[in-house]
Amino acid sequence: MHTNKNAPADFVSVSGPPRQNAASIRSPSALVGLGLAGLLSAGLPGLAAAQDAPKPTYDFAGYVDAAYTHLSEGGLFANGFTLLGPNRVFDNQPDAFMLNQAALFANINAKEKFGAFVNLTAGSDANVIKSNGSTTDQFDVTQAYVRFQSGNTTFIAGKFVTLAGAEVIDSRSMPVYSRSILFGYAIPFTHTGVRATFATSDKFGLSIGANNGWDQMTDTNTDKTYELGISVTPSMAFSLYANYYSGKEGPIGAEANRELFDVVVTSTSVKSSASRSTTTTRRRKVRPEGSQPRTRTGRAGPHTSSTSSATSGTCCFARRTSTTRTASAPA
Repeated sequence: MHTNKNAPADFVSVSGPPRQNAASIRSPSALVGLGLAGLLSAGLPGLAAAQDAPKPTYDFAGYVDAAYTHLSEGGLFANGFTLLGPNRVFDNQPDAFMLNQAALFANINAKEKFGAFVNLTAGSDANVIKSNGSTTDQFDVTQAYVRFQSGNTTFIAGKFVTLAGAEVIDSRSMPVYSRSILFGYAIPFTHTGVRATFATSDKFGLSIGANNGWDQMTDTNTDKTYELGISVTPSMAFSLYANYYSGKEGPIGAEANRELFDVVVTSTSVKSSASRSTTTTRRRKVRPEGSQPRTRTGRAGPHTSSTSSATSGTCCFARRTSTTRTASAPA
């Protein structure tokens, strides 16, 4: 209800001595109206909250990732004279100009606690990251979810990127231009489901969720994959992220349990006149060398129970122009 507090009160005509000003005498309804106007001018909590409610905001961003790639070998795993699956994730063309990603982001804050996020990707990388069963060519709805936030707790529902891994799809967040073998063989790209994140403090966070599985918009069976993530950041120089996924993958009648345990430890040393150096160590279950990675249609090959460790940024990079990001510490 909106009341104009500056509107004049109703007046009534009365009989009386000629010197009496009729406008000075108000009816009971006029007195009530003035009293209500006084309360409104003083400020009612409900009305003030409605007037001060934040308006919806819309933020848009994007980037283009293009390059020329050259490989000194064929880009395929070889077992003797037999060529197996690709030994690279995105940059698997021997000599070619590539439009890897043209990405668009839209962040919508509809109300105080509600919002939505959409991330669209076009280009050759979209054929790799898109969910199983997708028929689009060089286009992917990488993320699309609604968001509800209350205090330090955030809930999202829809399609979103995985918690696992030190490397990401977004080229702007990569310290090197290429991706490691583990990014294509050992972890999923996205999930479709629900996720809750609890930020108990600026040093500790917890995420739990359930989804259709690895890179699955439509579940191929009746079981769900469950995720658990923990982040610990005691200081700016050290952070630890531990994530666990468990669930059945594959069609009904042929499903098998798949588990992933992933740990990312980042240690950053800062010196007064030197750059920050970051070392990332990961340990996770991976496929053997002969199994198939995600192909151009985004399908992932079978996992085994073997365990391997790797250091980010050391395995199998293409000869593409790359820029290593460093940040000088303040003096």
